[in-house]
Amino acid sequence: MINEAPANLGVQRTLNKLAETTEFEDILLEEAGKRLLAMKDVKNCLNNIYPEVCMRAHGNDTLITLKEGEFSEGEMVVLIAFFRLQDKWGNSLQWEAVGKEVGEGGQG
Repeated sequence: MINEAPANLGVQRTLNKLAETTEFEDILLEEAGKRLLAMKDVKNCLNNIYPEVCMRAHGNDTLITLKEGEFSEGEMVVLIAFFRLQDKWGNSLQWEAVGKEVGEGGQG
């Protein structure tokens, strides 16, 4: 089990590295299944997820809110998978996903 993000790679490269882990793959598969999305479509969202989030960020609150409709379904799946992965680490970020049938928010 990975306990934290790799250091010194840059944000998108770090996310790509985390996405290679079995733990992330398992979460991604589960979240994609909830939305009946093909894994290849979801994985297409991985390589640009950081720039997409940066364009849509609305400040820096203590609770990160992923809003249905601000991201494509594939992007939501990827983001929820990353947040669920980091929920298991110490000092994880608090988050929630709001909108139609979405994953659980982390307690941080």
